[in-house]
Amino acid sequence: MKTISFNLAILFLALTMSIVSCKKDKEETTDQPTENAVPENFHVDIPDALSYSATTKSGQGDTLKGGEIYAHLRTFIKVGEGAAEIVQKVMESIRSNNINKAMELTYTSEDDNRAKRLKVLEQSEFDGKKFAYQLTISDVLNESNADGGKALQVFWNTKPVDGIAIICFANININDKTKYPNFMARIDYNELQANGYEQEMVVSISGFPLADPSVDPYSLKTIKMFAGKKGSVIDVYGNSNHPNAKFFANDEVGFNWAFVATSDMNANIGIAEVALPPSNLTATDRETILKTYSLRNVFNNQIRKSYPDLNQFFIDRYLMNTQAPGYFANSGFVAAGTAPTTAYSAIQSRMDKLTPYQPSYVSSMSINFKN
Repeated sequence: MKTISFNLAILFLALTMSIVSCKKDKEETTDQPTENAVPENFHVDIPDALSYSATTKSGQGDTLKGGEIYAHLRTFIKVGEGAAEIVQKVMESIRSNNINKAMELTYTSEDDNRAKRLKVLEQSEFDGKKFAYQLTISDVLNESNADGGKALQVFWNTKPVDGIAIICFANININDKTKYPNFMARIDYNELQANGYEQEMVVSISGFPLADPSVDPYSLKTIKMFAGKKGSVIDVYGNSNHPNAKFFANDEVGFNWAFVATSDMNANIGIAEVALPPSNLTATDRETILKTYSLRNVFNNQIRKSYPDLNQFFIDRYLMNTQAPGYFANSGFVAAGTAPTTAYSAIQSRMDKLTPYQPSYVSSMSINFKN
């Protein structure tokens, strides 16, 4: 999982360098509006209690450690948050260059030394929404390709803030095309307050390069994650798909890591519930995804199939820390099943309102630009 975070950092640098190297001509700056039309914020910040990579206690000897159980959850959330932070930096670069009216220009990317075309339109429509602005950056030599050579596309409104950003890393830096031929990310962000949140964000990522299953059977292909902020409370839910994943000695292959979580940013505490539904599951209800395929149920069933003669007492002991939900502080996992203190009471009731996405949808999800 460290490799994923490192790769995102490299891709972020490529994209930032590309945007920063784009400057409007001086003669174009004389009639700019006094008010910048680009939103200052384009992501939801997630507390360390859910996204911090450190893990701590619980369990010893023949018990599965709580830190190990939830380490992947926190890493996947961090990957989603990292993608959103990339878009935030992109928006900051656009804002710093005062790209705020219809225009078109070409420039040479400092990252791959290729010509890129930047085009801004006023009044656009995408996915059934109308936007005040659309910005598209494409690799000029790749514009005849099926994807139009598009590297970045951003749609946005400012009052209130509402936007979509889509990134194709292979066209940002052509040198990365063989490493990330299908790697796409999309961030939907708004401050419309339509669903009871002050800020909402949906991060979708597809085309992660899968590792050799014999080396890493748990590598991920797609992620879809929602984050909503209301006051100091952040709700998060989503799925990551792992098409080669299998557990213990069983031959069942392909699982989603599905989760719901809530947190208090001020107290830096969080609660999470994790499930392992099969990648092709078409169910959408909370009971099936989170209860039938709870991490505890799936692990128990997988162990029973793999080791049918093993005494249930030892299985229960091993799975002690898989009892839902898991409780977190900024240092990592602290308890399973029962809240360690009353500090969690205020956010506990939010958990029942959260449901992951349909696993089969996330498993087959694709991301596309506007033509």
